[in-house]
Amino acid sequence: MKREAWPIFSIVEVLRPPEGWRTDHAIIATYSADLTVIVTALFAMAGCDLDNRRTGSRIELIRAVDLLRDRFRVVVQKNRIAVPRASSQQTILKLLDQFVSIVDVDEAKLSWHPKVMLIRYTRKGDSSDFQWRLWLGSRNLTSASNWDAGITLNSRADGGRSIDGLATLARELAVRAALPKLKAAALATELEGQRWECPPGCDAAVIRLLGPGLPSINPCATEAVDKVMAFSPFLDLSTVRALAASGGSRAKRTLISTRHALQTLHQQDAGVFSGFENVSCFGDPERPAEGTGLVSEEETSSTETPDAEDTAIAGLHAKLFFTEKGAHRTLWIGSANATERAWNGRNYEAVARLTVPREVSASLEEFAQRAERFSPGPPLPDPDQNEALLHFARQSLSNSWHLNQKVSGSMIDISCDEPPATGDPAVKIEVAALGGQWTLWPAGAREVTISPDPQNPERSDFVQVRLVCGDKSCAWIQIAPCDPRPDAKRNRALVAHYLDASSFIQWLRSVLADETDHEGGGDWDGPDREPVGRPAGNPATPADILSVEEILRAWTRNPTVFNEVDAKVLDYIGDMLNVAIQRGRGADEKSLRSFQTLWEQIARELR
Repeated sequence: MKREAWPIFSIVEVLRPPEGWRTDHAIIATYSADLTVIVTALFAMAGCDLDNRRTGSRIELIRAVDLLRDRFRVVVQKNRIAVPRASSQQTILKLLDQFVSIVDVDEAKLSWHPKVMLIRYTRKGDSSDFQWRLWLGSRNLTSASNWDAGITLNSRADGGRSIDGLATLARELAVRAALPKLKAAALATELEGQRWECPPGCDAAVIRLLGPGLPSINPCATEAVDKVMAFSPFLDLSTVRALAASGGSRAKRTLISTRHALQTLHQQDAGVFSGFENVSCFGDPERPAEGTGLVSEEETSSTETPDAEDTAIAGLHAKLFFTEKGAHRTLWIGSANATERAWNGRNYEAVARLTVPREVSASLEEFAQRAERFSPGPPLPDPDQNEALLHFARQSLSNSWHLNQKVSGSMIDISCDEPPATGDPAVKIEVAALGGQWTLWPAGAREVTISPDPQNPERSDFVQVRLVCGDKSCAWIQIAPCDPRPDAKRNRALVAHYLDASSFIQWLRSVLADETDHEGGGDWDGPDREPVGRPAGNPATPADILSVEEILRAWTRNPTVFNEVDAKVLDYIGDMLNVAIQRGRGADEKSLRSFQTLWEQIARELR
């Protein structure tokens, strides 16, 4: 695809607020998710400028979590959150349990499969002035690097057009996100009145959420057309047969998929592609949190993700259905594959129908030419037996296995109503706290006791689950409601373990100055930094980072922000001191006590 017509998708570019605006609320719908990519989304929505940087800093992460708490949710299919790889900062990801809502459906029957980002921005200094942004496409909230496709729409204060079906989609997302201040009915009403700016030459005619109880759609051309093109990594016989007969006898039809999907259909019906002029293929897409791997590789992998410009495109993941008749060009774009399950209401999907300019048709033709012409190969080998058993076990557990946690002292009891059934005794279940060690779930048991991460034992609704069969495994993050519930005290304890004294005071400084970009504390996922250049008896002074003049200037400029920081000092200073004492960091303890004394002296006069 031409770069100018089909730019590389960037989560940061879609989510980051325009200059002079801030994120008010956001919902991201996805089938699968990666916790480290959720962190990237938080950075973007907080307004961090990550251009020319590998990632954001510790201070920026805590600032983003603080800004977006109760304002942002990721709505994701149950058991499709990837387990983060080994990292020294893995346990700070426990904070993300407050940003995730699970759709609990039986994947053997249906899936939560839409890919949508819906964001509301407000103008800095005037919260009554707002605008919306919608992205809808095929990409999950993961680190996968595939050929994906999507469309971005921005609301306009003047001009623009209404989008049929958008309010219904937003209402359904809001119900599942359950954000405390974003009510579904009010959201739908607000969006009903919005007008939208489409990409140049495009006109968004309709947006639809498909799913159980919702109207189905037929993406196949029902009238005579000149051209039919379908791009989909996953196929089934009935849908491909319908595409092969669509558009009338004169239509030129193109089907672009993956070699594996095409070969599978050819083995089922050697004549299935006879109605297509061009059948071509790309590689299989990366699908984190969806497949299996070797146990040895899983245990030694790291969280490091290559920079986007250095990452090779893995395979086809875009879902596009295009028709052309004369000067009229129609494109279906979204999350739905060329399968009955996608379009007949068995899956939840989000799609948009657009009228598009000639440039899009030319780009699709060029992209199709990049694919390799499909020619049938030798029969595909039978699925690996261990992989097949893992796939069946995962599906069996997706709907029937609901976990709860009880935290007592230094141990966690994980329980369920019925013993988990994997379908085969060769499949073993292991569980772990986020960042902790794997523990085997005894066969026939309803409960197992595990140990938390010794470096950071704070509780979380996240539980790691791994299925092992022979040398193969699959793993995911499962939501297991925790007793006692994760709360503000838990959040403060995680932050206190994560920030040292210097970073903590810099964080307060960034709040006082309303800075969204602050590289203090090092990379968010980097190793802990040991104090250098200062012996334990010569701690840093508060003036090194936060001066009396800065505090007074911030109070003069905005007393409300000063009061916010004052509350944070009162909330966090005790936890910060406890961690410094536990870790034997005398310099940190002295710095914190010195800062506490200074702040209390000033705050008494200003409160």
